[in-house]
Amino acid sequence: MRSPRTGSPEHRGFSLVELLVVMAILAFVAAMSVPAISGLTQGSTMNKNLLVLSGVLEQARQHAISKNTYVWVVLSLPASVNDPVKVGQIASRDGTDVLAWSSAPQSLSSSSVLEMVGRPQELHLVKIENSTRPDAGVALANVNIQEGSGLCYTKAIQFTPTGEARVSSSVARYIDVAMLQSAGTSPNQGILRIAGLTGRTSVRRE
Repeated sequence: MRSPRTGSPEHRGFSLVELLVVMAILAFVAAMSVPAISGLTQGSTMNKNLLVLSGVLEQARQHAISKNTYVWVVLSLPASVNDPVKVGQIASRDGTDVLAWSSAPQSLSSSSVLEMVGRPQELHLVKIENSTRPDAGVALANVNIQEGSGLCYTKAIQFTPTGEARVSSSVARYIDVAMLQSAGTSPNQGILRIAGLTGRTSVRRE
């Protein structure tokens, strides 16, 4: 009976050079995968925030029409990139245009004509800015609305009893809200475009 020959191809192992080459390839593939995975995560977060804000805008529009009143979608823009953007809905109790496009301070806790609708939502890892597109619509209105918890809302969109969207006393063709990633250099961004006459919101990814 013959004993198997040592060093035959059937029993040959990997050399040190081959192992080093495989490890180098694996390290390269892993390094190339990190930006792709990061981009997918950031894109998912952006999509979620766009859906949340567009949902709040539609809820405000529906509330304004069904209650025959004025509703404002208000935003509190954080000082730090790590803090969320707070989004709330404020309605007029008596159906009148209470704010009248004034940036004078308003207090929700002491107001008899303004009320918060639902619970405020949070948008994470994004910032809200004016659109820089060549065909950009008008920007959000400036307000100064204080909530009892110390939260201050500084930007707003108004929905009228007929469903129109406004950021001033006149109706604009459309209003643009630009949403960008709050940190890093990712190109992830989205545009929420609100039609002035109908108050309908559409989402654009860029």
